[in-house]
Amino acid sequence: MKPEMTIEIFGLSETVHSYELFMRIAALFVIGISIYQIHKAGLPFKSSLLSLLMMTLALPVGARALNVAINPGFYADNPQRIFAFDTLGFSLLGGLILSGLVGVIASKAMGINQWRLGDAVAPGLGVGLAIMRLGCFFNGCCFGLTSTLPWAVRFPFDSPAHRHYISLNVDRV
Repeated sequence: MKPEMTIEIFGLSETVHSYELFMRIAALFVIGISIYQIHKAGLPFKSSLLSLLMMTLALPVGARALNVAINPGFYADNPQRIFAFDTLGFSLLGGLILSGLVGVIASKAMGINQWRLGDAVAPGLGVGLAIMRLGCFFNGCCFGLTSTLPWAVRFPFDSPAHRHYISLNVDRV
């Protein structure tokens, strides 16, 4: 688990949060692979790119909206967080749902076959989701059950996983 990473390039170092870093890397992969697949499928390029841009912009809006819906108490105490530009408080499923709806509407409005566009976006989305899960793992916010297997991951003291299992009174963490 490494919630913060220090990246050094040409003697300059920058500390970034792993979740945010992996989210940005995932977005680049989704967009890049989708553009390649759109071109390969022979879809109308400019219209498809515009649809992809609209889906990309819809993703964080939907992710935040679902998080607001499932955590109303947090946002009642911190209403400014609704419009924050950071990645704290995203529910990816909400982003995927809104992005998909926007993709269907945009493709219909532009005369693009929505199924072919969906097929073009799907491989990049799969790669992006895998990269995002790595960000969650390094951040320590997504974890599984306790295990005694030799390849099990040991989360550090006071990590989110540790605090979760302490709250459940689990002996081994």
